[in-house]
Amino acid sequence: MELVRAATLTGYFETAAALRLDPVPLLRRAGLTRRAIAEPDRMIPARATIALLEDSARTSQCPTFALRMSQRRTVADLGLVSLLIAHQPNLREALAVMQRYRNRINSTLVLQLEERGGVVVLHESFALNPPLVSRQADELAMGVMAGVGQWLLGERWRIEEVRFAHAAQPVGEMPVYQRSFGAPVRFGSDFLGLVLDPA
Repeated sequence: MELVRAATLTGYFETAAALRLDPVPLLRRAGLTRRAIAEPDRMIPARATIALLEDSARTSQCPTFALRMSQRRTVADLGLVSLLIAHQPNLREALAVMQRYRNRINSTLVLQLEERGGVVVLHESFALNPPLVSRQADELAMGVMAGVGQWLLGERWRIEEVRFAHAAQPVGEMPVYQRSFGAPVRFGSDFLGLVLDPA
């Protein structure tokens, strides 16, 4: 079974409250409990987590539900691995640590750096079998990675462009993307990832 740390859902209850969403029936439908989510290091089923995010976005009529959650996350929510990440000399090594210890963070998330045409692309994908497409999981993961990069590099962190495979969101939701990434966002792309300044 694919598992993620319960800390993946950090900010869930606050985001639900801000949108006046009752989380109890949603948790029940996903097979999760408030108690399980309250223990950050507890491993919970990845598919149940994704189902909860998708159901919450649909019920609240807020397509950026998970992206809003990511804005409440800190690097400390990655657990003990965050201490290792903090001591890496550069972003490449920090991402290598995240990949090496992904079973302690999110066993389904795969990260890959690619140098392409003068830019660096941080690809994200999910190793789920069978595959599962989730707009909410994609946006949560991208929002968290943007936060990690900002925390590690500060003013040196530069996102040139954000790429999502899914269709564009309503125009009214675009300020949420701007707050999360501070960069142009392209929807309907052939990959999921962050296009970064090589420097």
